[in-house]
Amino acid sequence: MPIDPSRSNPFAGNPLRTRADVVKALDDSFAPLLPYFDPGGGARVRLDAAAAHFDRAAADFEGFARPLWGLLPLAKGGEPFAYWAMYRDGLANGLDPEHPGFIGQAGPRDQRL
Repeated sequence: MPIDPSRSNPFAGNPLRTRADVVKALDDSFAPLLPYFDPGGGARVRLDAAAAHFDRAAADFEGFARPLWGLLPLAKGGEPFAYWAMYRDGLANGLDPEHPGFIGQAGPRDQRL
């Protein structure tokens, strides 16, 4: 039986025509990230084993921050999101140099910025 790659696509079957469709798409694309959030509560989501031209902490922080491009408009539109506390705590911990999930200091042209 051939593999159908569309079955693993979180947007498969979603026509993206209504507000509810877009909210569902955001929920469906966010859910697979949950197991990869830092169990220690830092601002990190580890999605792979290597970073690009920046360090591991910056790559993990990007994994944490990137969903905010969809989550912030969701919030502005009045839609609920069950994980705001996780983001609040993650940012507080990730910016605390004393916390194990600290994302590190940002330098010039740093990915953290």
